[in-house]
Parts: sequence; C-alpha cells; structure tokens
Amino acid sequence: MAAAAGLAVTLVPVLMGYLIRGRIPAEEENPIKPFLIALYHPLLEGALRRPKAVLFAAVAILAATLWP
Repeated sequence: MAAAAGLAVTLVPVLMGYLIRGRIPAEEENPIKPFLIALYHPLLEGALRRPKAVLFAAVAILAATLWP
C-alpha cells in the first residue's frame, strides 16, 4: 500500500505531464456531464428518501462479501 501511494504521488503526475497533450476542456464543455448528472440526481434523491433501505443494502452487500 505504501508503494502504491508513493507511486500515485510521484509517478502519476509526471506521466500525466508526458501523456496528456493539448488543451484540457473545461468541465462545462464536457459532453458526458449532462448525462451523468441526469443519472446521478434521481439516484441521490431516491437514496435520501429511503435511508434505511440504503443502509440495509450496504449491510447486505458487506455480508455477501464475507461469505466467500
């Protein structure tokens, strides 16, 4: 974990400098953003309307990972 964190802090920024060329578009110009927001808002509203169901689902997923 320490090696992965070290690489993430040191190597990734250097590689980004080498591999990402040109102008990076602004967030508002991203064509995928409206689709993701349209997908996110109903999911968030549903989760906030039913917090106990979300908590139960999280505990059920956690329990399912303990089985194997």
